[in-house]
Amino acid sequence: QKVWLAPGETKTVALEIPVKELSYWSPVAKKVVLEPGDFDLWAGFDATATEHKSFHVTAGK
Repeated sequence: QKVWLAPGETKTVALEIPVKELSYWSPVAKKVVLEPGDFDLWAGFDATATEHKSFHVTAGK
């Protein structure tokens, strides 16, 4: 769902990230893995984005 904002307006949105989007193929483990740890999610139009939130993954399968 797209969220439109007026200049200077802020809004809180919720974003669900599927586990498979945080996982990767490990050639060592020979399977898809999700490593626990801290992650930062940046949002913006390009690499100059300044909005970000951190989250923690506690366990992976």
